[in-house]
Amino acid sequence: MTAARGKNSTSAPAPEWWPYIASLMDVARIKSVPELAKFIGVSQSTPYQWERDRIRPGVDAVQGVVTAFRRPPLEVLQRANYFTEEQLGWTADPIDVVDVDRLAEKMSNSQVLALIEKRLKPDVRSVETVEEPVEKPTKARRSAKPQG
Repeated sequence: MTAARGKNSTSAPAPEWWPYIASLMDVARIKSVPELAKFIGVSQSTPYQWERDRIRPGVDAVQGVVTAFRRPPLEVLQRANYFTEEQLGWTADPIDVVDVDRLAEKMSNSQVLALIEKRLKPDVRSVETVEEPVEKPTKARRSAKPQG
């Protein structure tokens, strides 16, 4: 492994990294490098260096991509050239760039509505039920006479 040059980069380039990031930007509709940098928590110059294949993303940048884009850590590490597919025993799937307008043209209004309704339903597994505490009657409350 090469020596680190700052928290967000290492000196070895990662040729697959920028096309991967560009695909993620398309999916997330991120239009600019400054917007990308803010989204994943790196300096504005860092993505420009990735684009020119000058540096490989550092640990903080990898974590930022995992968190911000909600990508599997192994996928991001492989695309950042930290591990090969052979070393991981795992192959990253290509990023699906969906043209929403083209997709919507192929779907009926009821199909689009059903898809939206499905996405808006809360995920029961992620919703915690919080029960209100039940006050137990105290001796003073039990013996108190209603006023009236």
